[in-house]
Amino acid sequence: MDATRITRAQVVIIEGVPGAGKTSLQQHLGVMAQGRTFSVFPEEALLFGWIHAWLPGIDELRMALMHRVMDHIERSLSANPRHLFVLNRFHLSYLVFARTPDRQAYDALIARLRKIDVLVLVPQLAPEVIAERALHIERDDPLWREHLDRRLADSGFGDLGALYTAEQERVRQLLATQQLPYEVLDGIALYRSIEAAGGLDAPACVSSGST
Repeated sequence: MDATRITRAQVVIIEGVPGAGKTSLQQHLGVMAQGRTFSVFPEEALLFGWIHAWLPGIDELRMALMHRVMDHIERSLSANPRHLFVLNRFHLSYLVFARTPDRQAYDALIARLRKIDVLVLVPQLAPEVIAERALHIERDDPLWREHLDRRLADSGFGDLGALYTAEQERVRQLLATQQLPYEVLDGIALYRSIEAAGGLDAPACVSSGST
């Protein structure tokens, strides 16, 4: 991962399937932000926790909240341009999960993001490990398993590996069209580098871009 891009960024958005390393990366960005003020919005704060998935009207709730978060970010950055915001799930997760996405509101959200220094970081997993990582140890709650079963039934996929592989590919396709700077990271290499050295090694980056 390019540390200079983190230094320049005002907003870092982390996206990825369960088990890809989003939370580890979120925590590590706090270490990298030493010397700067920063705010972290975990996925639950943005209504992307699994427990929110089946709330009535969740698509509308998420979109309204994302725009209110942008209101807050824009006001804060006008007062302190060096403040760093870390968002664990945001615009990409909205499109991946939305049953009836509001395209007009979504396009307006992307336009707002383009006006500030944003970096999208996406840890991804190889197909052979994706299903196993999705069932990582902190998610052995029976309700979590029920949620996964419902997601499979709702999506039409036969197993988690196929579902999450398709979601990862869709995220890559969206990244290539949104004109926001991004890096796709090897989730396993990322996790190991954070665990081993408290830092991020260059080989963890798989691809990057800004278109």
